[in-house]
Amino acid sequence: NWSLTLTDTNLFHLPAGPVGFAGIAEYGNSYFGLKPDPLSLDGSYYGLHNAGAVGSRSHEAIGYEFNVPVFSRLTVTTAGRYDRYEYSDTSAGKFTYALGLEYRPIQSLLLRGSLSTGFRAPDLSYLYAGLNGSSSGGTDYYLCRRDEPDTGPDFIENCSNGDVGFNGRSHGSTTLQDETSKSFTYGFVFAPTPNFDVSADYYHIKLNNEVEYQDSDTILREEADCRLGKTLSGTPVDGNSAFCRQIESQVVRNAATAAYNPEGVTSVLVLPINAAIEETS
Repeated sequence: NWSLTLTDTNLFHLPAGPVGFAGIAEYGNSYFGLKPDPLSLDGSYYGLHNAGAVGSRSHEAIGYEFNVPVFSRLTVTTAGRYDRYEYSDTSAGKFTYALGLEYRPIQSLLLRGSLSTGFRAPDLSYLYAGLNGSSSGGTDYYLCRRDEPDTGPDFIENCSNGDVGFNGRSHGSTTLQDETSKSFTYGFVFAPTPNFDVSADYYHIKLNNEVEYQDSDTILREEADCRLGKTLSGTPVDGNSAFCRQIESQVVRNAATAAYNPEGVTSVLVLPINAAIEETS
């Protein structure tokens, strides 16, 4: 990684004081490599298999920050930066910004607030992880609902397919989107004497497109909805939708004519997806 920074630069003077400036330019490259134990590649470890992974990503960024004393009692800070990532056949870039205000109505009281956005590219392990997995298990909701619809609300426990074993699989995905965030804060500092002060601040942060791995139980529930054309509560589901085609492709089953465990689940693939929204205040 290389970075060039410019700080503590006064551009010009306003009646309330100098306008400060800082700038930054960055370039970097990251490499990710995973070499698993060879015994985990050929099935020597019971119920465990892994594949190697390799990938790299380049990153460029440029940013600025200004400190502007608008009045003797009001100071504004503003900042922005543009980040760009390139990996595989994907390039992603985003501009993020921040704005801050500080107002001092009297010498002993400071009011402050800020608004900002954030941007984060997916971790390399989420992008390039190779195929891996281990023995897993769960409920075959499709066969339970199709073949034993009268087992009642406790069909998971009562259904003969309520506890089945299968091969759990996962791998990375270079189609992941970037995580983004927005946040704002406001508060005050009251210092009536040089030896005593009180402060209070409120902040709110919302993170979008957070990356997490799918859950195999959720996939099996959704697969049943898609194959049967409705949810457990009876809401219609379009089994020909792109979503259903994707979900059904992640659940591998034996053929209906198989001598052993016909139509039974043999493996479930879980992928990293932009699924989570996180809020903190």
